[in-house]
Order: sequence, then structure tokens, then C-alpha cells
Amino acid sequence: MHTIKSKPGSFGSQAAYLAGSDRSGSIAAKGASLRGSRQPVGWIKTIWAVLREWQTRVESRRHIRELDARLLRDIGVTRAEIESEIAKPFWRP
Repeated sequence: MHTIKSKPGSFGSQAAYLAGSDRSGSIAAKGASLRGSRQPVGWIKTIWAVLREWQTRVESRRHIRELDARLLRDIGVTRAEIESEIAKPFWRP
């Protein structure tokens, strides 16, 4: 989906054009350059980063669940705080 922006220095609907396109409104050239690329698209990198973050949260919460009372005292955390953190779904920070 493209956003409509008005051309700088102009007024009225005739000055509107698609952002990221040439002045005629054509986005074909932009799309063609992306199809031939072998690099991952930005949204794939974003999804991958989110998945890695979720995995890190799962592993961290699994690790803190295994801490004993002595270690919890050392870091200044109560068992109730740990249980609260463990109860969160993986997508919540």
C-alpha cells in the first residue's frame, strides 16, 4: 500500500502522487528492481528479529525458573516476581 503525498510547492488534488513512485504514479520500475534482488526483503529481516527475540525470552524465562532461593536472594528477586515473569506469554516483554 502506498501513501499519497502532495507535491511540495503545489496545492490541490492534481499535485498528489504516490510516495516512492515517479511523477506519473508508476511503481513498476521500483517493483522490477526488487524482484531481481537476492537479498532478503526488509520485512523478512524484521520477522526474523522478532522470532529471535521471542526465542531469547523463552530461554531466559526457562533459566530463571531454575534458580534456587539463594541465587534469587543474591540478585534481589523474590519467587513471586519470578513466577509473575514466567507466567507471561513469550510475545510480552
